[in-house]
Amino acid sequence: MKEIEMTEEEWYAEYKPMVNRIDDTGGAAFDDGEGGTMFETYGNELAYVLSCTARDQVWTLHDGDNGGYFITSGYHLCNRVGYFITEKPVEKGVEVQITLEAPNGE
Repeated sequence: MKEIEMTEEEWYAEYKPMVNRIDDTGGAAFDDGEGGTMFETYGNELAYVLSCTARDQVWTLHDGDNGGYFITSGYHLCNRVGYFITEKPVEKGVEVQITLEAPNGE
């Protein structure tokens, strides 16, 4: 498995997270002006994420150990905060991780 690390900006430009049309306030931290891009881990939003047949376009936002967050390609349950669906799929055999800055700037 090939592992790639990217910045949030690189990830956003490369994979293009889709706007959450179920809840227009979803994931305000990743808002590009059209609406939030994060999907919740329950209810209608989770059902939508699970209905995506292109699993290589699903990403998971996780709580990090240092108080920050990170995004990984794929659908995961451990420490999940939310999900993203991107326009571009991840290549087979590739895992992408995006480490986000901790809320206190560390």
